[in-house]
Amino acid sequence: MTLDGSADDAAHVVELIAKHLGVSAEDITAKSSLVHDLRADFFGLVQLALALEQAFDIEIPDEEWIEVSTVAEVVDYVFARVDACR
Repeated sequence: MTLDGSADDAAHVVELIAKHLGVSAEDITAKSSLVHDLRADFFGLVQLALALEQAFDIEIPDEEWIEVSTVAEVVDYVFARVDACR
C-alpha cells in the first residue's frame, strides 16, 4: 500500500488499530491511549505492529514501537516510517 499522508491513510491505520485491539473505530480518537483507553495488552500491540508492517511494507523496530502510546503517535510513526523507506 502506498501511503501519502492522506485522511484515507490515517483512517486505514485507525481501522487496523480497531481490528487488532478489538475496539470500535468510532471509539478511537487521536488522543486515545493504546493501553489505557483502548486496553491493548502486549499481544495486541505485537499483532498491531505486525499488521502495520504488512499493510504498509515497513519495519517497526521493537525499541521504537515501545515508545508509541497514542493513536496519533501510531499514525505519525507509520507515516514517518513510510517516508523513510522511500
